[in-house]
Amino acid sequence: MVFPLEKLGFILTLYQKAIYMEVTIGLGERTYIDTAEILIPEGEEAKVFIKLSNEETGGGPVELKIKISFDDESPETGVRFDPDGDWSRMTLGKWNNTLGICLNKPYAIAQVENKFIIEMMMSNYRIGTTNSLTMQFWSRAI
Repeated sequence: MVFPLEKLGFILTLYQKAIYMEVTIGLGERTYIDTAEILIPEGEEAKVFIKLSNEETGGGPVELKIKISFDDESPETGVRFDPDGDWSRMTLGKWNNTLGICLNKPYAIAQVENKFIIEMMMSNYRIGTTNSLTMQFWSRAI
């Protein structure tokens, strides 16, 4: 049954207020770029496409394309990058811990000319057969 709000004595007023907030985050000498949080079901491949504009790079735009897969049968825990066409394939070996696993320090994934390095921090935990992967991207001047 549906009750009209007026008959129930409710007056509904919706206020919309725009709040502008600028946050700058640093990690040592690094500047925060962005975070990607991805739920990846078993057997699926995720793709992350990162595009930095001319303004961010101080030169031409930069594109990073990363395919993400998991290898639970890997003999050791680690991160491996291999070329895959115009993409880079990141394979996470033995990143299947239900309590979580992470990189212990920023991992360099690209250098933009001789200006800065793009680094990544990453964590993952397995929920049943689904991976909950968080990737943070940072820039560090050279």
